[in-house]
Amino acid sequence: MIVDIIPAITRILISISWGHVSEEVKSHIELYDSIKDTFKPVLYAASAWLSWIILFQNIFKLYNSRADETSFAPYTDRVSILADSLDTRS
Repeated sequence: MIVDIIPAITRILISISWGHVSEEVKSHIELYDSIKDTFKPVLYAASAWLSWIILFQNIFKLYNSRADETSFAPYTDRVSILADSLDTRS
């Protein structure tokens, strides 16, 4: 929603402060509108990743990337443990 609101808020702020929105600003807003749908999945993925980090590390204290012994769920480090064991087999 923030991605969709940014052009409208920018246009309103410019209109309030200068009284007129120039054609250059309008063309920049149109360019932003044309590429924002391509950029949205990246923002969705980043927000999902951030929310999982907040949930796992900060709220439920399930995983601490700095100290595995303080994690309530040390099994969440399996991917790196598995990768380390595969490296030692080679």
